[in-house]
Amino acid sequence: MNKTRGDGFVYQPSYIDKRTGERKTASTWWVRYFVRGTRFRESSNSRSRPEAEAFLQLRLKAAAQGNPGPKAGKLTFEDLAKILLDDYRANERRSVGRVEDAVGHLRRFFATTHASQIEGEFIARYVRSRQEWGRLLQRLTGSSAP
Repeated sequence: MNKTRGDGFVYQPSYIDKRTGERKTASTWWVRYFVRGTRFRESSNSRSRPEAEAFLQLRLKAAAQGNPGPKAGKLTFEDLAKILLDDYRANERRSVGRVEDAVGHLRRFFATTHASQIEGEFIARYVRSRQEWGRLLQRLTGSSAP
């Protein structure tokens, strides 16, 4: 029933019938897999094991391409920025102005980006673009501060 470790697996969950007390197996196949230490479990919406295995392979392929999980692509940079700014305002932090300024810089680069895509090389590109902007501004104004 289990597949190779690390590939996830398909299974039919069991449950206890409340009327009879008998252990039964669900007719629908489910998949379970891990991506970056996070466990995902979801129904394949299929009663066929081969279809469930194909569904699992689609999920694993999507994870390998950087879009793990069924809900991973729904959270955006704007959602994260709103959560951060709401927290700063709710807790009346004195540095809320500074954070708003920083989020403004980030927003210009990450505005339409899904949160799951903000990592590694994408962040490095942001840093390089800010450094280039700072050097350009320094050349234009002749000052040392960007």
